[in-house]
Order: sequence, then structure tokens, then C-alpha cells
Amino acid sequence: MIRLPYGEVSAEMLDAIARTVRWKTAWDLMCGEANWAARFFAFGATDVEAVDKEDFDGHCTRAYLDAWQPRFKAEVAFLSWPVNRQVPGLVGLLEQVETVIVLSRNDDSTSCGWWDLWGYLATREVLGEIQDERNDLLVYGKPLGEARAPDQLRREEQAALAQHLALSRNYRELVAELAGEG
Repeated sequence: MIRLPYGEVSAEMLDAIARTVRWKTAWDLMCGEANWAARFFAFGATDVEAVDKEDFDGHCTRAYLDAWQPRFKAEVAFLSWPVNRQVPGLVGLLEQVETVIVLSRNDDSTSCGWWDLWGYLATREVLGEIQDERNDLLVYGKPLGEARAPDQLRREEQAALAQHLALSRNYRELVAELAGEG
């Protein structure tokens, strides 16, 4: 088990991540301090590249992912606790890989990822899921061509999309009310 700022990663999750990246090329997207990228090498990945979502200089942020030029085409992309706002370029990078691993939590008053990310992931095959008290691990395979039916969405996907749908609906209601339409 690994204890991280956002929760714990169980031995079962670590084993699933290791099996998924072994003998593969991987991108650690929104990597923070790149701790996962180092683990991927230990798990047997053939090459790993890590890039963060932004740089913070104390005054402003600038996106990295939307301008990033990877050294190689990865087979696996990894996201751990994706930020709960839109990240330009993220979905485009995920479209390029065979497998996506997501470690996150959306159903305990936390929010990981944004509607564009979860909407995209809902169009991919789910290869595996490990639910835990503090985190969920989802492993996605090939694109399906369309979104899975609502009853096929996983707990994490349902919670993420419900939160953003509620935010969107409340926002529209507020705008309508302020405009005198509600």
C-alpha cells in the first residue's frame, strides 16, 4: 500500500497498475512530482514520459499538455487524481493511447476530472475496476465509438458526471433567474 496526499493506493491497485504498464510505453499525464513515472520503470515499463498539467510561477498558470510534444507514442496513459477543471489537450492525448489508467475519487464530496474527461472515458471499454474506500482505479481499453449506456457507467463515472451535470444545470437555472427568465 502507498499513502498519498489524496488517499491510499492498495496493493491490489498497485498490482493492476504494474500489470498494465509492464513491457509498455507510458505517459504519466498531470504528473505532479513524477513519482508514478518512476514507479512505472520499477514495474517494468519500457519507456516513460511525465508531463504536468501546468506550471505555477506564483502569478499565473500556463497549460503544458496542450503544447506538449511527446518523445514517443505511448501505449498507456496514466492519470492520478485529475484536476477538477478542463485541461486543454488532455482528451486529445488520451485518444492516442491503447489503454488509460485513472486513479480518482468522485463520490465522497471530492471531484476529480471534468465533464469532458469523464464524457470521453464513457466512450471507452472498461478493462478493469478496483473500488476502494478512498480511491477507485479504472483501466480503460479501446474506444467503443459511442458512450456506454447509463447503466454501464461505473461508480466513479456516474459520480463525476452527476456532479458536473448538477453544476451545469444549477448554473443554467441561475443565469435564467438573473436574466429574469426563471
